Amino acid sequence: LAGETIFAIDPEVVQQRLETAFPELKSFELAIGLPHTIVLSVEERTPVIAWIQDEEEVWVDDEGVGFMPRGEVEGLLRVNAQGLPPGAELVGTNEDLLLPPELVETTLALRAYLPEGAKLMYQPSRGFGWRDSRGWKVYFGQHLTDISQKLATYDTLVNTLNSQGVKPALISVEYLHAPYYRLEP
Repeated sequence: LAGETIFAIDPEVVQQRLETAFPELKSFELAIGLPHTIVLSVEERTPVIAWIQDEEEVWVDDEGVGFMPRGEVEGLLRVNAQGLPPGAELVGTNEDLLLPPELVETTLALRAYLPEGAKLMYQPSRGFGWRDSRGWKVYFGQHLTDISQKLATYDTLVNTLNSQGVKPALISVEYLHAPYYRLEP
């Protein structure tokens, strides 16, 4: 805008340029005054999840809006993903990630159940899970409406397998009434 007359500045064009260049900004307020004053107020998005897919990290706010990381943020829930969940989409010319807000809520709720040191994983066919410290992967599905029952089923299945000397490679409680496990191939 340097060198331009104040009357030639179109606030809508400036806002569109800012939205394109900085998707991590949630809102803009642009005030143009005389003789040559421009005041810009912005609100940044607050990332809550670091979605890592295909070796690229995208930060996601609580509304599901994804944007490229800039700087450092502590306490983000990191999700190592092998694909996009249902309802997620890549939008715009930069293919920015959009996650459904309810998925963000589900993902954040999983933090309470994530064992110490475990990394949250996402697989489109199995949903959310992690690698158990005892060596296998466990998946809980796409939704957490019955997570306490799924965790109880998981614990029962693990205890049964341990008592039989069976070490699985994978345990799934995605479907509460049809849990299963797989051995190493």
